[in-house]
Amino acid sequence: MPDTLTAQQNNLKQHGEKITLELDNCDIKENNYYEDVTAKGLALIEADNYKEKYIVQTVIVYYLKRNNLTEKFVSQTFPLDTITLESHILNNDIILYVDSFDRSKYFFDFIPGIKP
Repeated sequence: MPDTLTAQQNNLKQHGEKITLELDNCDIKENNYYEDVTAKGLALIEADNYKEKYIVQTVIVYYLKRNNLTEKFVSQTFPLDTITLESHILNNDIILYVDSFDRSKYFFDFIPGIKP
């Protein structure tokens, strides 16, 4: 997760609609996998250099009901398991910012431990 925001993200934080996520409106999808990792350097036996790294990643699919319509927003991936991500949502550590005029422009801001 990058620590710095893009110009568009900063603009959305300043001028966009700020939405505090409600867990009941979230669908959290987890996609974990193993990644092959090979150590660099000289090795007598190839198998000694081979390792697998377990990658944890989740996304939030957030449904926002407005004016008898339901909008769907899909987050970037988070390197967190479902339970941890749910905890951050409950703690209001993740805020959705949406452009008021172009609803296709949005981002999920993740700042652990900071209350909105």
